[in-house]
Amino acid sequence: MACSKAPPVCSSAGGGKKPEIDEEQVKELHAKIGELALANSFLERKLKTWGGK
Repeated sequence: MACSKAPPVCSSAGGGKKPEIDEEQVKELHAKIGELALANSFLERKLKTWGGK
């Protein structure tokens, strides 16, 4: 099976090293999540006026 030859994605062989966190990237991603949530909310309301769910 092909999956048995694949390298492990998550393993404890990483030596317990925590990933570095880029605070600027976290802020950008939070902003993008907020934008997408706002767009989803807007579109959901607009679809309801057109007879959507």
